[in-house]
Amino acid sequence: MEHFYQMFKCEEVIVMLCFDVVERQVISAYSKVSQYKDMLWTLEEVKEFFKIFYDCHNAYCRYAHPFLKNETIERIIYNLGFDDNGMEYSLNDYKYMIPQYFRTRFYNCDYSIVHFMSGDIRLMRYYEVQFLID
Repeated sequence: MEHFYQMFKCEEVIVMLCFDVVERQVISAYSKVSQYKDMLWTLEEVKEFFKIFYDCHNAYCRYAHPFLKNETIERIIYNLGFDDNGMEYSLNDYKYMIPQYFRTRFYNCDYSIVHFMSGDIRLMRYYEVQFLID
């Protein structure tokens, strides 16, 4: 089965160039985080998570995601596997949750990865798509 997120793919050259910068940041941040935390995800899985999010963001918003500070990317990587409620997420879960996030209407929202990772955003998207994941 073709993954759910692929319908959002964006192939613009400028977006690809921007993601190269993000990918380098992710590699550096992953290295830092893995020094003090046992990583549940491989570097390739983390890179794929960011690629999925950025592809969906670019397709939905029609502009490149703003660049993030290295510390912000480190915090995202640190929290990828779990949320504040103790809910565990896999890369496969995110392949469904991320497109659902962009389909959800939020008031005055920039649809950034920081917003996606905050509060109960991920938990609500998981509940909305869990029938697709199982």
